[in-house]
Amino acid sequence: MTATARRQPAAPLFHWTDDIAGLESVFDPRLNLVVWRRPHLPLRGPADDWPQQTGRRMRAIASGAATPAAVAAELSLEPASALAADVAMLCELFATITGASTLGLRLEITDCATCPRFHSDRVTVRLMTTYRGPGTEWLEGEEVHRAAVHDVLLAKGESWTGADATPCLHRSPVPAPGQTRVLLTLDAL
Repeated sequence: MTATARRQPAAPLFHWTDDIAGLESVFDPRLNLVVWRRPHLPLRGPADDWPQQTGRRMRAIASGAATPAAVAAELSLEPASALAADVAMLCELFATITGASTLGLRLEITDCATCPRFHSDRVTVRLMTTYRGPGTEWLEGEEVHRAAVHDVLLAKGESWTGADATPCLHRSPVPAPGQTRVLLTLDAL
């Protein structure tokens, strides 16, 4: 077989799951992304429960200390907000999956595309969920997919090890004029 006749390896696959336990499939070497399609969460509360100003809030937090009150304090949220409770639950989930004792926590509120080009991250694996606005987009071969609001993505990064380690190529979409996007990312530190 000549070099030109060799088959190219199949594009990395992603996996949809409707069950939280399906997130463990991130360890499948054929996958570079797992998307948990969780139900739309009732996170709407008083306006002061939600961050209003655009910007980034980045913190490191011990995984065992990621209670709703601690998350609220780190991200300047209302302590009893449903958003703080959901972020704390995702911190616990991500720490369980990765075994990380410290998490990098980022909450980004933006009215523009912060990463408009397809890229991979210099991490082992990153958790992403969009609370408001358009969800993260990723490539499977030439096809572009988009997460829905509240979907949880586990995307392999450039530091994932293994024979078939291929990072997930993703980007932030451009919000519609006047629309705000609220994105949470978690990294194992």
